[in-house]
Amino acid sequence: MPDSDYTTLDKVRRIIRSVSGDPSVQKKIKFSDAHSLPKKHSGNSGSGMLLDITISGSYVGNENWKITFTSATGFTLYRGQDELSIDGTGDINLQFISSSKIVTINTTDWTSTIATGDSFTFRTESNISNKDAEGFISDAEDIVNVMLQEFLDPSNVPFTGSVPKQIDTATAYIAAYVIFSSIYSTTNQGDIPELVNRWYRIGSNLVSGYIESIPGILARHAVNIPRFLGREPLFDYVGLTEVAGIGGVMGDKHGKVETTDIGYDKFFNTEEGGD
Repeated sequence: MPDSDYTTLDKVRRIIRSVSGDPSVQKKIKFSDAHSLPKKHSGNSGSGMLLDITISGSYVGNENWKITFTSATGFTLYRGQDELSIDGTGDINLQFISSSKIVTINTTDWTSTIATGDSFTFRTESNISNKDAEGFISDAEDIVNVMLQEFLDPSNVPFTGSVPKQIDTATAYIAAYVIFSSIYSTTNQGDIPELVNRWYRIGSNLVSGYIESIPGILARHAVNIPRFLGREPLFDYVGLTEVAGIGGVMGDKHGKVETTDIGYDKFFNTEEGGD
């Protein structure tokens, strides 16, 4: 499994919608498929309707679009309501893909009868493409991998098998945070909704929870900390009193205070040793 499969864009979008659904928050994330529903012109003589359109996942932008019928079935798509830029011609009986590859209209999207001269308008309203969002998800997975590599053997990270549920959810929350903070990178930190700031903490806590669920993982982590590796020589030579709790980390389950009965070694430091 490639290392870009920890979570899905759909899960990330579900998290982001919790902010987009709040009318008090003006800053929202809109992906490639954000668009208004096609609207028929008030002067249309036909009864036909355009139910929906499909937008390419690599597209991002805010533009007006207009479809004008040159016959009962044939039409022209204009990029911009002023009808200056043609983005392809099509027929309601065939699937239509615009010249820019941005707009797709399926035959099932049309209903009833359309008359020559009828027109329909819609607007695209995205501020990030699905493709870029997938890239941000990969960035979030890199962040999760760094968190995991502090505790897990590098050969186990990134995951090559089934991705644990906690890691899946953690990546989704961190990706949502990365996407939002990247889109609004020029926004003052105080203007970022607190809910968004919590996403990163939620993701980090989920990674920590996963790590703690692995039997013996904390003991394996402690072995890698240099100060503990040097504990026994230090105590043997200097004869210091061990503080409460150190014993618990190094193997004493009760963490009780230990003392050594080795006297001070004057030869340990030659400057203090005198003659």
